[in-house]
Amino acid sequence: MTPEQLLRVSGLEIGQTVNVDALDAAAQRLMDSALVHKLSYRLQTKAGLATVIFQVEEGRGGESVVIFDNFIWFTEDELADAVRREVPSFNGTAPNAGNMTDAITRALQRFLSERKITGTIDYLPSENIDHTKLEHVFALKGVHFRFAQFTFRRP
Repeated sequence: MTPEQLLRVSGLEIGQTVNVDALDAAAQRLMDSALVHKLSYRLQTKAGLATVIFQVEEGRGGESVVIFDNFIWFTEDELADAVRREVPSFNGTAPNAGNMTDAITRALQRFLSERKITGTIDYLPSENIDHTKLEHVFALKGVHFRFAQFTFRRP
């Protein structure tokens, strides 16, 4: 992660006025993202200006692909853009540890609400049979679909 990416995830902006509560909240957002495994910060002041120094160790839990299942009204890009409003570092994957999947769920629920689509977002981590591949699957529950076409294909 670049410093700019971490700054975006923290929710802080250069030049903004902050207090200890705002710095604690930014630190918590970084930890919740699972992009950071360890974090501490210190505040230095000089000539009326403050410098915040975050010391971080990047997360080590690995990442897995995010799957948007049954969101038939939207493209993958539209869904990813909606997630990035809540999770600026979203790149189509999510850490296997931390709370990023909760943030993705909130972002998708907000996106549906903005478009007046009822239903709830359901998150389910999914592994293949030999436990070598994990996927983060997000699906829409409580909405009924009308089939327009049904096709069988042979491999």
